[in-house]
Amino acid sequence: MIVVRDLSFAYPGGHPVLQGIDLELAAGELVVLTGPNGCGKTTLARHLNGLLLPQQGTVLVDDLPTSQAEVRRLVGMVFQEPESQIVAPVVEEDVAFGLENLGLPREEMRQRVEWTLERLDLTGVRRSEPHLLSGGQKQRLALASVLAMKPRYLVLDEPTTMLDPWSRREVLELLGDLRRTEGIAIVLVTHRLEEALEADRVVVLADGRVRFQGSPATLFGQLELLTELGLELPDLVRLVAHLRDQGFDPPMEECQLTEWVLGQ
Repeated sequence: MIVVRDLSFAYPGGHPVLQGIDLELAAGELVVLTGPNGCGKTTLARHLNGLLLPQQGTVLVDDLPTSQAEVRRLVGMVFQEPESQIVAPVVEEDVAFGLENLGLPREEMRQRVEWTLERLDLTGVRRSEPHLLSGGQKQRLALASVLAMKPRYLVLDEPTTMLDPWSRREVLELLGDLRRTEGIAIVLVTHRLEEALEADRVVVLADGRVRFQGSPATLFGQLELLTELGLELPDLVRLVAHLRDQGFDPPMEECQLTEWVLGQ
């Protein structure tokens, strides 16, 4: 479990970016972290694997303070721009890069690379140069390089911002699959509320503080808060609201809503 208690942080010479943050992430849980620009989402995400250390309060990963190097192996981080994480000239070498730094036996490295390439559907481009990949493939490669390290937690900072809708959906489906089959807990930082529809919990930051923490359905019912923070309802939620205004009772979940509409 990742436990954040009374976390506060300010960059040198600046105003506080985080103020008294409390947060927990359990095994296998999907938490979406959202909020307006400049609210502290990325700063909080970087505290979860020790890229930043608390100035006040504590962040513990499986009871370890984030100042310990082991935390970097437990918590994998994927950034908005995959190019910032791709370091090798060939796809499979990039997946192996972190494993070499761990000093793993050669056979274990080979098995992990093979498993990861297959798991993220990159086997067909294993010998390709990363700059030749599509946006979705690059994001999967960045994720593969982290996943090969076998983390217990994944923190993704706006991983779909640079992607087209098809690639964005592809990455989100992959994350859901990893969570279900591998039991990896995921923190997804995003400004797109539609990406929160399948989350266990949504955490909304504003001015460095937690303004909301609860289920997606509860959040989407708080129109005044969303309006105040400048956050737009997903199209799916707008559709559900419109149908309910017309006297229908559709479900909120995307897949169930699709089935419901087709069945009418």
